[in-house]
Amino acid sequence: MKKYILTALFAAILVNISAQVITRTTDSKTIDNSIKLGNKSVTTIQVLPKFDVDKLLAEDEAEKAAGLPFRFGYIFETNYSIKNSGQWTELSEGRVWALQIVSKGAFSINLTYDKFYLPKGSHLYVYNSDKTVLQGPITSEHNTLDGQFATDLIQGSAIILEYFEPNEVKEKGIISISKVVHGYVNLFSEPTKGFGSSASCNININCPQGQAWQAESNSVAMILVGDNRICSGALINNACQNFIPYFLTANHCIQNQNVANWTCRFGYKSPTCSGGDGYFYYSYFGSTLRASNADTDFALLELNQRPMGNTGITYAGWSRNPNAPNSSVGIHHPNGDVMKISIENNQATSIAWYEGPANTHWRVSFDQGIIQHGSSGSPLFDQNRLIVGQLHGNQNNICPLGNDFNCWCVTQIPIGEYGRFDVSWNNGLAAWLDPNGTNVMN
Repeated sequence: MKKYILTALFAAILVNISAQVITRTTDSKTIDNSIKLGNKSVTTIQVLPKFDVDKLLAEDEAEKAAGLPFRFGYIFETNYSIKNSGQWTELSEGRVWALQIVSKGAFSINLTYDKFYLPKGSHLYVYNSDKTVLQGPITSEHNTLDGQFATDLIQGSAIILEYFEPNEVKEKGIISISKVVHGYVNLFSEPTKGFGSSASCNININCPQGQAWQAESNSVAMILVGDNRICSGALINNACQNFIPYFLTANHCIQNQNVANWTCRFGYKSPTCSGGDGYFYYSYFGSTLRASNADTDFALLELNQRPMGNTGITYAGWSRNPNAPNSSVGIHHPNGDVMKISIENNQATSIAWYEGPANTHWRVSFDQGIIQHGSSGSPLFDQNRLIVGQLHGNQNNICPLGNDFNCWCVTQIPIGEYGRFDVSWNNGLAAWLDPNGTNVMN
């Protein structure tokens, strides 16, 4: 199955295209030029209470055996809205609502909205109090049919929401924040190696090893699962080649989660091999579960929005050839870090997962790079650059959830076990990826 880069031309002729939300590192001058309040301070502050982080970390270690997605944050149930929180500032052309949310000790904050509607001409920005990370603009193009929404992580322990409403749509906007997620795991801890907390033996996608895989990497995304967990996955093409935004990930990422509230983050990469001080990525909110199967641990979602043409996002190709790939590449987001690449130069082996059916997974032992928690659901590409599986894990993983780099880089054998795409085909994939029954192989 061929892969495609969705160009601006294609984007112009496709229907049901919604805008992505852009998050980028920046400076205070750029933020002040983007927002209405500029250097004015936001005096209305909601401070969240303390909680037991050590208890959560102990729970996370226990969850490893259960195969749950990697958790990074604690969820506060809230009721902050433009009706009962924040402050309004009147301007000649309209008015601005602003609210600062503080959760002391947080490495990041992200939000879920149970009621969300922005009238045409209005916009919302979210940024940190240090004015180093800016998210938005969020506009009427991001409204959803069910009135729900979520915004991606903002680095820091204090964030500011600023909503501008022009005079002609006064009092028509709805913003209600039902959840605030306090990131107690530092996903931004090592800027010299990337931006996140993955082990140092991971390889940035913009290192020399990843240069030949840039097109494929643009199909890969990090997933915010259920507000406070992380998996990986990839946007994939179908036999009709009509750019339906199907997204392949792991079945175990779905456990007790509502995929309608998932957010997929594309293009989260370090700009250089050694890391850097800036990032820029696109987030898409919401999806629908189309198919899943536990034997091969796959889940196929359909995103609520098609990626816009100016993003460079690709639709990956796939193969249901039952022969083992001669060589393999994994592209993923370990520990919620910037995108990494892992390379296997030898042929994969067909195995079973624990006591499940035989020959449902491909096992590879990477020659370069590793996989970690958070990489779950990420694609395995064969020598023809086609997806042949998605990551289930490593049955013999001995490393903890924490940042024990010695374990991941020295003690742990860099094995990845991926649910086989060809086996998943007859367990639910075919109905969605080949609805006309063409029996295309790759």
